[in-house]
Amino acid sequence: MHPPKIGVAIATHNKKELLRECLLKLYNSDYANIYVVVVDDGSIDDTVDMVNKEFPLAIVLQGDGNLWWTGATNLAIEKCLGNNCDYIFLLNPDVMVFPETLSSLLENSEKHAPLISAALVMSYGKTDLVWWGGAKKIFSSFPFWALSLTIKRGADIRFLSLKGSYVTNIVHGRGVLVPRLILEKIGLYDQIAFPHYGADVDFSARVIEAGFEMQIVPGAKVFLRVESTGHPLMALNKGFLKGYYDFMFDRKSGETAKVWWYLLKKHVSWYSRVPAYLFILLLNTFRYWLQAAFIVFKR
Repeated sequence: MHPPKIGVAIATHNKKELLRECLLKLYNSDYANIYVVVVDDGSIDDTVDMVNKEFPLAIVLQGDGNLWWTGATNLAIEKCLGNNCDYIFLLNPDVMVFPETLSSLLENSEKHAPLISAALVMSYGKTDLVWWGGAKKIFSSFPFWALSLTIKRGADIRFLSLKGSYVTNIVHGRGVLVPRLILEKIGLYDQIAFPHYGADVDFSARVIEAGFEMQIVPGAKVFLRVESTGHPLMALNKGFLKGYYDFMFDRKSGETAKVWWYLLKKHVSWYSRVPAYLFILLLNTFRYWLQAAFIVFKR
């Protein structure tokens, strides 16, 4: 029997140099049966030429800048599924895999199939520090939005007891292996309601609602170029008031007010939507201004 075919779905926009490093690491993987699809959504930094010249095995599809992350990711996934891939590996251009990342994720998913396996995300250049290691419910009876990080950001992995895979209530696009069966069961990402942010949270909620499990595999690590990530609190760089407005309403900076309303509308009972929504807006406002105060204090 042939080893499972893994389709790698990468959505990118003006990240040529990061993408080059990402693909170099990917093609240095110890797992060879991969089919790489890069969707470039209107870049002006010669991304397409670079990929075509330096990585001729990769398939490049182009958008006009209106696909955003979700539309571009869906396009890449559809291309992979159309080429009979057994799994889809979601990868962002600012994420770098290790040689053993893919094989470790696949081993876990095959062992517990059908299952989504996600890598442990480390901070690039700080090889022992965890940037993301999954999330869990605060209380088992709480809705999906009441989550806390399983591992505190910045934790030193050398002092953590991580001997096996463990359950997470959310996955993203930074090194996540999704079986074809699950995609066929629940569908792709919702690019209408969540064109850029929130699609991963919605997808994770749908996975759980469909009865599937998601796990973090500590033996499968990736490095994230933290400085390039589109984390919503990066809006702080625009000035505090402008940053807060963008954090709440701008698509590139989080679109928090819209995203969370749509998430609650899709996944939370009608009677708890409004109080949950107000709580989330207040919590995100508090987080934003706490970060702003921290920046001012550092100065």
